[in-house]
Parts: sequence; C-alpha cells; structure tokens
Amino acid sequence: MANSIIQLSPELLRMLENTLSPSVLSTILTEWGQLYRAEMLERFEVLTRGGSEWPYLRFVRPRNRVAGTVDPRQQNILWDEGFLVGSLQPEIGLAENNGGRQEIHGRSVTIGFAKTIKHKRSRLTVQAIADKHQGGMGVPQRRILVPPSDELIQTMLEWAQEAILNGEVK
Repeated sequence: MANSIIQLSPELLRMLENTLSPSVLSTILTEWGQLYRAEMLERFEVLTRGGSEWPYLRFVRPRNRVAGTVDPRQQNILWDEGFLVGSLQPEIGLAENNGGRQEIHGRSVTIGFAKTIKHKRSRLTVQAIADKHQGGMGVPQRRILVPPSDELIQTMLEWAQEAILNGEVK
C-alpha cells in the first residue's frame, strides 16, 4: 500500500522526554507530514517529466482535449488529470480534499492516499491508483512515496527543536 510512516527520532524523543504532551506531538507530527508531502510533491514534479528512475509516460490525450490543440511533448497524464499530484499538496485541507491522507498515531504520522475519493473515469480510488504505480501493478513502477531524505529528516529535527525552544508548540 502506498503509505509512508514518519516516526519521532530518538534524538528528538530525548530532547522532549520531559515535555511530551499530546498537543506538542500532534503539532510536530502535523508539520512533519506537511514537510514530507512537500518533498514528495517536488520529487513527483521532477520524476513525472520522465527519465531518472521513472520511465517516460506514453502520450495519452485526455478525453477533453481536441487532437492537435496541445503539443504532445507537453502532455503528462499524471499531471493533466491532477489526481495524484493533488493529494501530495503540503496543505492538509487541500491534500485531503484531493485524496491525500495524514493520520497521527502516537509518535508517528502516516502519509498516504484516501480510499474514498474516486477518479471520475476509471472509478478507482486515489489509493488504488497510487498503489498501482507504487508497486508496478499493470503499469511501470513509479514509487510515489519513499522514505524521507537525510536532508528532510534534518530539517524536521531543526524545525521541531526551534519550535519548542521558541515556545511555538505547547
């Protein structure tokens, strides 16, 4: 299933051991989810242009386009449909309205795709489409969600430390 789980790091847990209230954890994990989705959105933007680790997409003209009105080299079905990319938006409300999912469980946050929002033409859910691409089931594999980069983990830690030291999370 196309999900990624981000857990509080041991370093941050040591720093927070005396102040771990549910609201502090929730605030940190919510922000971490937004930072993670922003990185996955940026990755999606780069990789959907083809090459690198994702195979090029074959040209598929969306049904609402008239032949010859758009340069086929500018077409990208993963973008034109706006379905998967919308669920990666960093803003929680925007992501959830577009099929993104973020759930906080204890000391971790799960980022993934909704089982409820369906694609208009295929009638598949966002999660089903993401799973097909993530696992290469019937389409070339395109891993949409991957573990956070070392740079992102460092950014998450720095954000949490700064927010706690500045009293921004209570």
